[in-house]
Order: sequence, then C-alpha cells, then structure tokens
Amino acid sequence: IHRAMLEREMNYRTISLIETVSAITASIAAILMAMAGWGIEALIAQFMVQAVMTTLWFMFATRWWPRFYFRTSEARSILSFSGSLTLHQMIYFFGSNADRPIISHWLGVSALGYYNLASQIVVYPTRSIATLMQRIMFPLLASVQKDHASFRRAYLDTVHAIILVLAPMMAGAAAVAHDLTIVGFGERWLPM
Repeated sequence: IHRAMLEREMNYRTISLIETVSAITASIAAILMAMAGWGIEALIAQFMVQAVMTTLWFMFATRWWPRFYFRTSEARSILSFSGSLTLHQMIYFFGSNADRPIISHWLGVSALGYYNLASQIVVYPTRSIATLMQRIMFPLLASVQKDHASFRRAYLDTVHAIILVLAPMMAGAAAVAHDLTIVGFGERWLPM
C-alpha cells in the first residue's frame, strides 16, 4: 500500500532511495553475520532485514499507518475482483509451465536444465522491462483514465517504446548467441 501511494504520486526518487538504503543495510547485516559465523542464517537475515527496513521506511515516507478493522462489505468487494485475478494467474502459471514436465519426461533432466536456462535468458529482459514500465505506467494511466484519447496514446506509445528497446536487443542476442553462451556460461552450456 505504501509503495503504491508513492507510485501514484510518481515519487520514484523516494522509492529508489528507500530500496537502496534498505538493500545496503540488509547486505551489511548479512556480511557482519556471515563474518560472525552465522552461515546460511545470514542470508535469511538479509532477506528479513531488507523487508522490515523497506516497510518501515515506506511507512515513514507516506505517514500512513495501517489500522486494524474488518468490514465485510469491503472484503466482499475485494474478493470479487481478486478471485478472478487469482484464477487467471493460476491458469497462466500452469499453462506457462506445462512444457517442463513433458521435456523432463521425454528428453531428460539435462535437456530440461538447458531449456530452463535458455527460457530464463529470453524472459528476463522482457520481464525486467515490463516490471519497470508497469511501475511507471500504472500511476500515469490512472491519472488520465477518464481521458480516453490520452490513455490510448500513452498506452500505445509505451508499447512502441518497449518494442523499440526489446526487438533490437533480442535480435542482437540471437545473432551472437553462440559466443554469448560461451562468454556468459561456458562451453558446457553450448547445447542450450
């Protein structure tokens, strides 16, 4: 909620400052714990420290503190929307991962390893850019939601910008895929 409030105000400077300070603080805590001999618990602590620090800084930045009360009418409204959204995400998850058991069964776990890494390489840039654009576009589109012409123009301009960035990047990666695999992962990953 706190992050959404800052995003709606397009206060990305504060968001990035909070995330950076929290990540640095959590990393320092993990390093100190690792040096003190905590082992794997240092990595768990890093995750927890970062989550707590981020939450607290967001609360201070927005000056909004949650109140604990329950309203059945509001819960029903949220569930009517989130129920269909959750169902959609479950169908998407199973649909986008249905190929993995098939590959593992027919081609073996080694082929599945190559396939997983290759698909992650393809999906990662797209997902990273999409996540960044979603953070920027949601508040922007919300601010022009009643002006359909502006909404349409902003949406189409964003899609075109994403394509202009991703298409050449993916084409370039495909053109040098062999060398990129050797440099990035080593020769043992060439079957990928």
